[in-house]
Amino acid sequence: MFYKSRKTFYQKEEAMKNETTADQYVFVEQHSTSYNAAAWIQGFGGYLINENREPGLNLPQTVEAMEYHKQFVSYMPADGEYNTVTTLFTEGKAASTIGGPWLVPGIKEAGIDLGIAPMPVLPNGTSLTPFSGVQGVHVLKHAAETKKEALAEVLKVLGSKETGVALANAASCAPANSKAYEDASVSEDQMIMALKTMANNVVPMPNIPEMDVMWSVTDDLLAAVNKRGEDVQTACDAHQKEALEQISAMQ
Repeated sequence: MFYKSRKTFYQKEEAMKNETTADQYVFVEQHSTSYNAAAWIQGFGGYLINENREPGLNLPQTVEAMEYHKQFVSYMPADGEYNTVTTLFTEGKAASTIGGPWLVPGIKEAGIDLGIAPMPVLPNGTSLTPFSGVQGVHVLKHAAETKKEALAEVLKVLGSKETGVALANAASCAPANSKAYEDASVSEDQMIMALKTMANNVVPMPNIPEMDVMWSVTDDLLAAVNKRGEDVQTACDAHQKEALEQISAMQ
């Protein structure tokens, strides 16, 4: 979670109501994008889809998460799009936002006194629980079969402490090689260490075809609740039904 000038993040609706003005926001985020909203849903114990490929859009925990989240959405920009949220923060018109290391270069370029805090804690004592995203290297089957020695050398370099440090310094991403954290440039980077800590409380993103359905259906659910003002329970029930139908049609 990013905040400028060490300003405190306000979790309570009343504080956001008092501090938000026509041209100044306390907190902005991509509130109606399923990738981002998943952190709220999962923090309450809900899920978009489970290991059995069953959607969870109308679970009591999901409904509770969306009801709770909705109270903050009314004090954010209506569209909640990436460019809007990022621009407001980098122009100093929003005190805090949630994002990843990809935001850091632009924020620093804007000259913002940046602070990084852990994810906010929910009423149940659990912090927001986002999906985890891990960068990897893919090897072509043909290359793996015919160039094993060359590939082994390349992978050794990519997995080394030195490469981990270099990537961390270039992109503020948490390196996989634990020895990279022995380097001061890594261990003293707020963004990297926040990501390392947050890795203890994340949900692996499901790598299944059904997620294509869940992204689109959940995005529409969030738009229904956050932008069109539909009743949360009614919208969750309708979109759960839609997700089940679309997943069934894939089989």
